[in-house]
Amino acid sequence: LPPPQVVSLKPDNLILPPGARATVIGLVSQPRWNGSTCKVVSFDRERRRYTVQMKDESTHLALKLESLRL
Repeated sequence: LPPPQVVSLKPDNLILPPGARATVIGLVSQPRWNGSTCKVVSFDRERRRYTVQMKDESTHLALKLESLRL
C-alpha cells in the first residue's frame, strides 16, 4: 500500500456528505447554537449552504461551511 497523502482543498471544492457531524461556530444572528453539535442533512449548491439537524432533532438550520467545525 502506498503511504497516505495529505492534500489541501479549497472550501469551494469540499462538500460534506449527509450524516457528517460538526460543531456550529461563529453565528452572530443565533449565537445560542454556537458550540452545539449538528448533523449534515443536505447541501444546497445554489445557496452554498448546508441544511443541518441540531442535536434536539427538531431544529434545522441552513449554514455556510465557515460556520461548521469538523
